[in-house]
Amino acid sequence: MLPSPLESHTVPPGTPRERLSDYAARVFRAIPSRKGMKKAIKAGAVFVDGRPGHTGDWVRAGQHIELMSLALNPPKALELPLEVIYEDEHLALVNKPAGLPTSGNQYRTVVNALQSNLSPSPAEGALPWPRPVHRLDALTSGLLLVAKTHAASLSLYRQFAEKEVQKTYQAITAGQAPRTGIIRAPVDGQDAHTEFRLLRQARSLKAGWLSWLELYPLTGRTHQLRIHLAGIGCPILGDARYTGDGPLLKGKGLFLCAVGLSFQHPASGERLQFRINAPQKFQSFLDRSERRWGSLGGREMGDGETGRWGDGEMGRRMGDGETGRWGDGEMGRWGDGETGRREMGRRGDGEMGRRGDGETGRWGRWGDGETGRWGDGETGDGETGRWGDGEMVSLLL
Repeated sequence: MLPSPLESHTVPPGTPRERLSDYAARVFRAIPSRKGMKKAIKAGAVFVDGRPGHTGDWVRAGQHIELMSLALNPPKALELPLEVIYEDEHLALVNKPAGLPTSGNQYRTVVNALQSNLSPSPAEGALPWPRPVHRLDALTSGLLLVAKTHAASLSLYRQFAEKEVQKTYQAITAGQAPRTGIIRAPVDGQDAHTEFRLLRQARSLKAGWLSWLELYPLTGRTHQLRIHLAGIGCPILGDARYTGDGPLLKGKGLFLCAVGLSFQHPASGERLQFRINAPQKFQSFLDRSERRWGSLGGREMGDGETGRWGDGEMGRRMGDGETGRWGDGEMGRWGDGETGRREMGRRGDGEMGRRGDGETGRWGRWGDGETGRWGDGETGDGETGRWGDGEMVSLLL
């Protein structure tokens, strides 16, 4: 007796000459890679017209190819509680934790954890154990769709292949992203399409800006969202692989979550839509970043947009003896509020241009009140108004 098929396919007329291992990897969604399909063929999991196939066989029009389920023993159950969002006899939807691989040659996987979190299906054509019909990166959290019957598996694979499943993600990225965007850029030589919209932005001492984005991948390439966002200068926080030289947040995980999924129920035909909230750390991290900016960076001097003199370390200000400040963030004053203000357009004469207190803190005159030139022979070139030699400049750094 043959094992039950996971997927089946009839080669249509006009199919070009192709090896079984290459052809089967294209038409069977359960094993989408050539390497994985070669292993399945060698293990006897691919039948051609009722007989085990070989990797070097040439496919011909009219042949009936089946991908079989050869494993008879379910994976060893992992006692790890998962949040089950939805479950019936045909399928289930779980919230995958970040850091847990969907599947693989290891014990701690979602596939193994499903055994202790879902009920066996009483439906006809039930799978030996529930199986995810797509995958999320190990570092990504969120909604993962699981089939419990052969019919559900085939239907959901087809929906993913024909782009009928709508997926929604959220991410925190470094950088100031636009309000909306469309990214069309190839991934691994294949067309890839992502759309996004901005949910919130916050200031950051390390990154300058942080952006909370909602993402809509219209294709499903490996690492598509991570590659696309890094490509526009907004890498996802915690993404060591694609951040490059940008600010990398270590120890907090990847700030990427699959928050929405919409698909057609394989049995009823009803359109189902599911939505979860992003992890609490998304909100907490942005709130904390804004508080730090307000306490350390927000009062710094600099350009009109950011008010920054530099980064959080550079933002210390010099000036009068009491406050040690160059001026407050609103006025951008050089000194004590009555003298040397930027609005006056002059550095001052012998009396006004003093940096420190009136009695002992004079650095020397900036210039004579008539010409407004930067300094004298010791601190600058009287004709060009340049700051002066390295000694004078070093006092300001």
